[in-house]
Amino acid sequence: MHTPIPKYWFDGNPLITSLFNGLSVSIPEIERFIVGSAKDALPHVKNKELEKAVAILTHEEEAHARVHDTYNNLLRKQGYQISKHEAFEHSVAAFFNKQSIKTRLVVCLCSEFFTAVLGRHLVEAKIYNVPGVDSRMSALWTWHSYEELHHRGTAFDLYLDQGGGYFRRAGLMIILTIRWMVAHFPACIAIFFQSKAPVDFKMFLRNLNFILGPRGFYTAVIVNWFIFFKPGFHPKKDIRLEEGLDPELHHFHVEKHFVEVVEAA
Repeated sequence: MHTPIPKYWFDGNPLITSLFNGLSVSIPEIERFIVGSAKDALPHVKNKELEKAVAILTHEEEAHARVHDTYNNLLRKQGYQISKHEAFEHSVAAFFNKQSIKTRLVVCLCSEFFTAVLGRHLVEAKIYNVPGVDSRMSALWTWHSYEELHHRGTAFDLYLDQGGGYFRRAGLMIILTIRWMVAHFPACIAIFFQSKAPVDFKMFLRNLNFILGPRGFYTAVIVNWFIFFKPGFHPKKDIRLEEGLDPELHHFHVEKHFVEVVEAA
């Protein structure tokens, strides 16, 4: 028998739990978009090493989409209404799927930039080492973070291989950042209020350091966002790791166990 994943799985904290849950809502659609765009670009790739890197990217992103589909099903079982947020993500993906392959790859590399920056922050700040964090959710987010770091440069390399330039990626990053904020913050807020947790201003103050402190969740994105606009930016070079990646750590194989837990709920 599997113990159900608690509603406030992040150390009993409804606010931080809602932040992660809000992230999950958007993940399956963008991961499938990345897979589709990479596969569409692949026939034009002549570099064998890049072909191998794209195969790893698509394999890992397909797994992320499946796991976060299951994660979002868990949210529904817990009583959250997330369909309109998922529908918004679907409509955005449908719009960009009609654009040129270069534009689609910019959407991919910008999304990969955000996930790599957040992944690095979550791993290096040891966010998941809090004793009260549910071990299954900790494994899921750690696994996802490591794999995003593992392939953080592939979409960027694919864009360059297709002849993509600076101004397209810089201009679209501004648009896509606004698009991300428009989707992410309403989803987090809606999930928090649907959790029926008491609205306590002191709770927001207690969590302010986690969210916007010197090593805060969103602080990591804000600081690195400006680095993206350097003309010579590359994820492998500019999203560095303090300790490096253990090549085995991203192979958690959490998918089967996580699906079993959610289906048993």
